[in-house]
Amino acid sequence: MFFVLFLSCIQDPCETLCVNISSSLDECLEEWPVDWSEFDVVRKEYFQQSCLNLWAVERSNLEARQLDDAYEQCTESLEYFKDESHTCDHLRAIYLAEPYY
Repeated sequence: MFFVLFLSCIQDPCETLCVNISSSLDECLEEWPVDWSEFDVVRKEYFQQSCLNLWAVERSNLEARQLDDAYEQCTESLEYFKDESHTCDHLRAIYLAEPYY
């Protein structure tokens, strides 16, 4: 029982990435000529939940080695986005089509 409780306390870096990206996008949208509808949602919480749901599906289909690789990639992304100086530029390049560059 202790083992299960311990595992549930470990933070999933990909879930953290979903939360962080949602918050960053919310801040960036104040500068951009678009709103959440560009992401097929009405607000940040829906984008975040969609990201978390998609990750849950993907995670359930990964083997242990693949899951470790995914966690590593999410951790690297979290580290990358700690430098907030170009976050909006990078997110715009990732999520928006050319007319918004």
